[in-house]
Amino acid sequence: MAAPANRGGGESGRWDPVAERPVRDSMSGAPFGGQTWRPLADVSETEDGYVVEVEVPGVAREDLDITLSANELEISGEFVEKKRAGWLRTRSRTRRTGSFEFRTLLARDVDADKITATLADGVLTVTIPKTASARSRRIEVTTD
Repeated sequence: MAAPANRGGGESGRWDPVAERPVRDSMSGAPFGGQTWRPLADVSETEDGYVVEVEVPGVAREDLDITLSANELEISGEFVEKKRAGWLRTRSRTRRTGSFEFRTLLARDVDADKITATLADGVLTVTIPKTASARSRRIEVTTD
């Protein structure tokens, strides 16, 4: 019997008929439940610093790790799949599970001691202020 047409198996179109799910994640190419994946994120620069917003729905704050090394911000963690009692098997799975990691480079002019992080509504917001010397300032022009 021929394999079914591309049923959500990503670019390869490969399908695992036993698990009834794609062999690889169609966005990252990583195996489901396997390697590290990268969450969706926005990095913005403001006059006073940087704001990094990372989508981590369902991830508990104790499962998150945020580090700044030199000018590289790394956000990592793990989305732990819930144990479901009484369920025979999952028929379809598109949500990612397992370890994730997001990295971004920032300018070297950040105040590492004043970084804050909040988690609300499945979005991790990391605010990284610039040092006072790095902030732009208006210089007034005077006459003689």
